[in-house]
Amino acid sequence: MDDISDLNLFADGTYRVTISRGKKWRKSKRLAVSARVDPQTGAVSLFVDKDKLDVVRA
Repeated sequence: MDDISDLNLFADGTYRVTISRGKKWRKSKRLAVSARVDPQTGAVSLFVDKDKLDVVRA
């Protein structure tokens, strides 16, 4: 069976989970976190869009 993917994570039921370097709160310096679930094991993998990694590198 294939992974269940293209899932989104939400904090407090409303706000999408993001990551950033340090405390950069500006939206332009954060990346949205997505999730994938393996239905056979229940393991959850978190990931971001690899094409946007420069946002958090600097």
